[in-house]
Amino acid sequence: MKSRNGGTLLEFALVATVVLTTLFGLIETGRLLLTYVTLAHAARSGVRYAIVHGINRTGSGVDGPSNQADYSQVTAVVQGAASPAGISISSPTVTYSSASAPVGSTVTVEVSYTFVPAAPFLSGLAVTIGSRSQGAICY
Repeated sequence: MKSRNGGTLLEFALVATVVLTTLFGLIETGRLLLTYVTLAHAARSGVRYAIVHGINRTGSGVDGPSNQADYSQVTAVVQGAASPAGISISSPTVTYSSASAPVGSTVTVEVSYTFVPAAPFLSGLAVTIGSRSQGAICY
């Protein structure tokens, strides 16, 4: 009669491998989707700020000028929208369709971020994701 000791341990090892791989895959997919949704929200927030404030607005503080060469106010809005999810956007691309950007002209905000999986053995699977939003200047 052959011994059957260890059969349960082998089955557990096989099933646990599949279950844990699926679980960690779902977690990483969720993190990737959170990052994408956050980037899309940040781009929309930047465009929303730019279309409401225009390029020639003057003032100070949060509702300050958006006519600076580096568009620092729009950049600050984009970075602020992404920061609660732990995403650091260094320099979003802000493009106005004309230099004077009159009412009706378009503004585009593009953001990108390199997503790196949390598992160290998957760090080679880093992917750059991004979002682009566009709107017409209202004021």
